[in-house]
Amino acid sequence: TTLQKKWSIRKVIIDKNFYVYLPISITPPFILTGLIFHQVFIITNKGWEMELLASSYIGWGIFSIIGLFIGGPLIDKLDTKKAIPYYLFPMFFGILFIMLFDHYFFIFIYMALLGITNGLWLPFTGSLWAELYGVKNLGAVRALMHACMVFASALSPVILGLIIDYKFGTFTIGLVCVIIILFSSYFPFIF
Repeated sequence: TTLQKKWSIRKVIIDKNFYVYLPISITPPFILTGLIFHQVFIITNKGWEMELLASSYIGWGIFSIIGLFIGGPLIDKLDTKKAIPYYLFPMFFGILFIMLFDHYFFIFIYMALLGITNGLWLPFTGSLWAELYGVKNLGAVRALMHACMVFASALSPVILGLIIDYKFGTFTIGLVCVIIILFSSYFPFIF
């Protein structure tokens, strides 16, 4: 079986499953880094006060913890490969809310839903790589995944910044993020 196979970094890089599940694993760091990096633009583009942003981080923190407490036991009960396409749904809906609604109340919903996905991310992706490649070489596999995550996190402020430079607003930033979520969730559904 694949779990009994010795997975070197080289073997993982040529394995199809790595490319099926890598996008959904690095989507939260990509999107969250980009949105947080450009949060002042998003808030001012929506016409909201900066104090609201500071207050909304309380919800982010609380719901990140809730996501962790939900995600851990949930992953213990489910097959990670079947469950992982769904863990980005809170982020998806949070971004839709900020795209479509201008009332300041939605910043709290947005941050709470991003927080849930942020909390779910660690148990879901941690379990996924162990499920795919076993635990014998888990350190090397996770190091590879984290290198990809760091690269995605570094790239997102640039990409979202280009959207801003070309005079697009929050709706376009949200649309790009929603497309990335749908794209990255698609492959685990079909494989």
